[in-house]
Amino acid sequence: MVIPASVTYNGAEYSVTNIGDAFSGSNGLTSVTIPNSVTSIENSAFYGCSRLISVTIPNSVTSIGGSAFYGCISLTSITIPNSVTSIGYYAFQNCSSLTSVSIGSGVKNISNQAFASCKELRDIYCLAETVPDTDNDVFQESYIEYATLHVPTTSIDAYKAVQPWKSFMEIKSLTGEDIPVTPDPEEPEVKMCATPTIAFVDGKLKFSCSTEDVEYVSEIKDTDVGRFYDSEVSLSATYEISVYATKAGWVDSNVATAILVWGTATFTETSSVETSVRVQSREVPTLVTSHRGTIKVQSQVEGLPIAIYSTDGKLHGSSIVSNGQATVRTNLQAGNIAIVKIGDKAVKVVVNYR
Repeated sequence: MVIPASVTYNGAEYSVTNIGDAFSGSNGLTSVTIPNSVTSIENSAFYGCSRLISVTIPNSVTSIGGSAFYGCISLTSITIPNSVTSIGYYAFQNCSSLTSVSIGSGVKNISNQAFASCKELRDIYCLAETVPDTDNDVFQESYIEYATLHVPTTSIDAYKAVQPWKSFMEIKSLTGEDIPVTPDPEEPEVKMCATPTIAFVDGKLKFSCSTEDVEYVSEIKDTDVGRFYDSEVSLSATYEISVYATKAGWVDSNVATAILVWGTATFTETSSVETSVRVQSREVPTLVTSHRGTIKVQSQVEGLPIAIYSTDGKLHGSSIVSNGQATVRTNLQAGNIAIVKIGDKAVKVVVNYR
């Protein structure tokens, strides 16, 4: 959607200079291009627009109000232009898919919890040479201890000296090639399908995507398939799954991958007669996925221990399956191999950051 730069009312033409809360809760909104006439994005302007995927903010905007993009759970990146001097409280809170943020050189103030609960956040590009006046809880529950902060070379020490900035896992020098470019509103918008998710439900693989009306192209490789010459062959019952979303007129999504492994689990069943207890074993599936350095394990076996190791044997986190799932956030880099130990079984997973 392109917001017009002016509107006509009672025969007179008026410039659109601020965006109020007219779009708040608009779940059908998927993209927005804001015109150069706008100087202010007001409080709750796009609050709860859950399907909003892309936003183009022009260099005319000087302020972003409180809760302006709160709960925009489909946003994956945002570029805040150099003209913006202030970012309001809760402005991007609970943007749970947000992975990359570029903050322009003109920002002077970032209010409380502006980027809180952005749990997929991996890269912040802050172009401001002077550290902005920032509340300590700006990145609350966004796991910045696993994220990278990119700042001007001359300002690295200043950012390392103050909270919350010094809590980032790594603070790197910002180069010209790193700086995301704000799209030109006059250029045709290129849309990319969101990366699908993979689940295993009722004996079937289920793919889902926040982009509507997509087709799924999947490939499944059985690691047991091959030619063997030994008298005995050990079967792993492991499947490598990959899938991407495609849609006419859109760029294909990134590829999502998963490992489906079958193992033997023991279950105790008690009948209505208190003294009647039966122990049985059966094959159960476990699905392992990697996203943004986080390893997720889905299993029917409650209490199943999960541990993540690197190839050098170092433990990078552990958990147990609860309510059908275990999540372990690691600091393993993209492309690393993670050894996921599931009970007494282990599988290898390539860590990705897509």
